[in-house]
Amino acid sequence: LTGGYGLTFITVFAGSLLVVLLYYREKLKIKGTIFISTLILSLFLFPVLYYNIIKDSYSIKKNILISAVHPGIKQKERWKSQFYETHFNIYKQQTRLTIQKYGSRNHVVIWPETALTYPFNSKPLLKKKLLEYAKDNSLNLVFGAPQYKGIGVSRRYYNSAFFMLSGKMHAVKYNKKYLLPFAEKKVSIVGLQKSGNGGYYTAGDKLAVQMINGVKSHVVICYEIGVSHLIKKIKNKGVSLLINISNDAWFGDGSESAQQLSLMSLRCMEYGLTAVRSTGYGKAAIVNINGKMLAKTGINERVILTKEMQVKTRNTVFSRYGLWFILLSVLYLLFYFLFNSKMLKIMKKSHI
Repeated sequence: LTGGYGLTFITVFAGSLLVVLLYYREKLKIKGTIFISTLILSLFLFPVLYYNIIKDSYSIKKNILISAVHPGIKQKERWKSQFYETHFNIYKQQTRLTIQKYGSRNHVVIWPETALTYPFNSKPLLKKKLLEYAKDNSLNLVFGAPQYKGIGVSRRYYNSAFFMLSGKMHAVKYNKKYLLPFAEKKVSIVGLQKSGNGGYYTAGDKLAVQMINGVKSHVVICYEIGVSHLIKKIKNKGVSLLINISNDAWFGDGSESAQQLSLMSLRCMEYGLTAVRSTGYGKAAIVNINGKMLAKTGINERVILTKEMQVKTRNTVFSRYGLWFILLSVLYLLFYFLFNSKMLKIMKKSHI
């Protein structure tokens, strides 16, 4: 209803009211205490009532079988060239297992961000092997890998997502738009990842909506899941399925993976989207339009997360009107302080 910003505002506002209630209850008297108590309860009860009204309000786009490959590859091994083919074979083996079990029809397999850590167009032999494997299995595959464009000093590297549909490489690619400072951006002082590209990427400038098994889909890479206005633009393109790919092995067994997953749940609730998350090391998950996790992995598990599900979508108040609650709150506060300052002046002049 109000989005993450509104949720923060309500939490702080309710906390402030609770402080007033506890510390000034003698001055408030009975009427003031009842009023503030009712206001606090309303702040928490209204969202619950709203959720119960809208939770069964949605449109079903299509049934789809989704597999998020979760290889559990540690960061210290991930970028070493001697492991390129080893890691590639891990992804192939996990994909083969899920295809053997569930088949390839209406089946979408997701590999994480930089699943292939080398620029995809720089290793023709491995690229050929992947294309042949995808063709032989009529594979629908979404995977992350760097790529470069240009030659010499004009060469630019991108953190990209690629699409293989029915075993064929699709021309549409998504280049990450919002790069992490000090890791992916050109302004980086210390390049945290070593993929032969100097430690930085160039930001993409376009969205890349892709029709996968009859469902409008879009990839967001890593912390782009936290960029609310990007998700709004994607939603406005008619997208129903959000695919979040991430390489969160940087952060080991810490809380970062859970934070990204929480952001994805929040985006699903805000914009009424179904989402799937594939990671190389941290938690992968499938989340519905109510932000509920239908399936998830742990950290550092070598598993395949597979679920047949209905891709649902809904138009929410937040997806239509954005930060309306924040703007109304700001206007209210401005009016409140303006009104009170005028009243104080009148009271001073009248010697009240």
